[in-house]
Amino acid sequence: MKKILFQSDCALSKTGFGRNAKAILSYLYKTGKYDLAQYCVCQKDGEDILKVLPWRSYGAYPKDSEEASFLQNLSPQEAEAKKRLLGYGEGLLDRVIEAEKPDVYFAVQDIWGIDFAIGRKWFESIDSILWTTLDSLPILDSAVDAAKKVKNFWVWSEFAEKEMHKMGLTNVRTMHGAIDDSKFFRKSEEERLFLREKYGANQDDFIVGFVFRNQLRKSVFALLKGLYLFKNKYPDAKVKVLLHTCLEEGWDINKFISEFSLKAEDVYVTFACKQCGHCGVEHPKEKIKRCPKCENASFASTSPANGISEEELNDIYNLMNVYCHPFTSGGQEMPIQEAKLSELITLVTNYTCGEDNCVEGSGSLPLSWEEYREPGTQFIKAATSAQSICDNLEKVYRMDEQEKRDREILSREWAYKNYSIESVCGKIEKFIDNECNKKYDYKEIVSKKYPNAAVPQIKDDKLWVKSLYKNILNTEIEDNDKGLMHWLDRITKGEQRQSVENYFRAVAFKEEQKGMPHPSLQKLKEINGKKLVVVIKSGERECFYSLCVLKDLRRNYPDYSIIIACPKQTMHFFEGNENVNHIIEYTNKMSEPLFLEGKAGYFKYCDVTLNINDTFANHTYMRNGADIISQELLCI
Repeated sequence: MKKILFQSDCALSKTGFGRNAKAILSYLYKTGKYDLAQYCVCQKDGEDILKVLPWRSYGAYPKDSEEASFLQNLSPQEAEAKKRLLGYGEGLLDRVIEAEKPDVYFAVQDIWGIDFAIGRKWFESIDSILWTTLDSLPILDSAVDAAKKVKNFWVWSEFAEKEMHKMGLTNVRTMHGAIDDSKFFRKSEEERLFLREKYGANQDDFIVGFVFRNQLRKSVFALLKGLYLFKNKYPDAKVKVLLHTCLEEGWDINKFISEFSLKAEDVYVTFACKQCGHCGVEHPKEKIKRCPKCENASFASTSPANGISEEELNDIYNLMNVYCHPFTSGGQEMPIQEAKLSELITLVTNYTCGEDNCVEGSGSLPLSWEEYREPGTQFIKAATSAQSICDNLEKVYRMDEQEKRDREILSREWAYKNYSIESVCGKIEKFIDNECNKKYDYKEIVSKKYPNAAVPQIKDDKLWVKSLYKNILNTEIEDNDKGLMHWLDRITKGEQRQSVENYFRAVAFKEEQKGMPHPSLQKLKEINGKKLVVVIKSGERECFYSLCVLKDLRRNYPDYSIIIACPKQTMHFFEGNENVNHIIEYTNKMSEPLFLEGKAGYFKYCDVTLNINDTFANHTYMRNGADIISQELLCI
């Protein structure tokens, strides 16, 4: 049975990542073929919510008692940046890997929330998959860099795959986020009429819907302006807009309503009670209202923290006559597929992931746009045309009923084929079964230690020593542990607490260093192509002599990166040398003749190593079959 670790938002979270995790893990769980665990982004380790899920679940953010050890000696700015990475799981990842020892590791998030896994000791030894949303062109440099290092690099939409394939990154493949198609469907006409009555909408309203997080990249202003243009053209049409969003963040929607001369009754917004969970549809003039069910002043527009169930969201889609999704750019935009599964014609900005959803046979009507550049990043963004929204609303409004139904049915069929649980999860199951066959015994995994961890001041000696084991050595021990007894005996005999604490910290530091690759080795690992390393472990004389070799090496190894490994104090000998591509700091391990070239089970860091200081019997003729005798070197 293959063991799978899935790192993403918690499966109970109402985010797109969370709902995707729920769909995929539920599917895999039901097969009975896999041993599943989830590493839940933004959840604190040990939270009760993690115990509800049927698979093992870990929080990605450290407990309060452990948080300080990660933030010690950081400036306020550095601490905030570190907290963000801790939320994504950077701090506890190795601990969870060691606990689970997975065969397959999925990291599913924005690229900055998963790329820290690359380069960990275990990453290339197991089947690791980075699955990320990319929402703009050009592709983020960090995503391009990651794709160069990762065998399995997945994106949520085909536009990103096409762009990265143009760069020669053919290892990139599209895997859409999974939508639970059983939750989104068109209800009967009788049920749809009942919903309008339940939520206070008129039966003859022509309702245009938009489900979105109120972010700057969601073009709600273009939709409201398009609605204004449409109402001017068809003043007798009872056209309304239904926004499933949050009024308390992002765009000031009420100001847009006023700007485009819309009436309050022209706009509906989904509300949910923060106390009792009651869901309703209201006009947006007030951001928080009194709940009609529990009468608390806690009836607010929806957000990830104040969401509704998927069943209720399906009701919201069934209130709509047409769905419109204008945006500047996007990675997948799940509401588009949910609307299609609910058999709605969708109006979609034809850019980035919108291109995926506007192909022939998708049931969409593409919205035109003009390019602009995002300040700072220079990303290409789409300014969706309000006139195009008006024109396409007119097409749907005037569409023959049979043509309209045919297109609505086509929308669901297309979404089911490309985004349903059966479609997406079936591909993932096949990938795990057929392409994930690596085996790793995890003997090299060293438990994460925390040499700088804060230690609470506890009067009881036993509890205090146990806290050293837990906070510094990341080890839970029993009351009869021999190590515990040893330290209690030494304290009883007069050993000072500071001395004991210093010993624990020294052990943790040593273990931490053992588990971390030297920065020079990490840098060497990241250099692409064929590599030749000249190792000079000491002495200005050796550095001086080696200068006469470099020109010869460049001639003999024209296709190689030539890398000098020497102590920091002698690096200046090689700076600016036209025959040297990189200079890295020497570390003792580099003097082992088999180490850098990947013999005897070592990772292969380079193809050829030249040790200026040392001579090893027979080593001259090994060098991965790439050795070329250098006459200058023989003269040294």
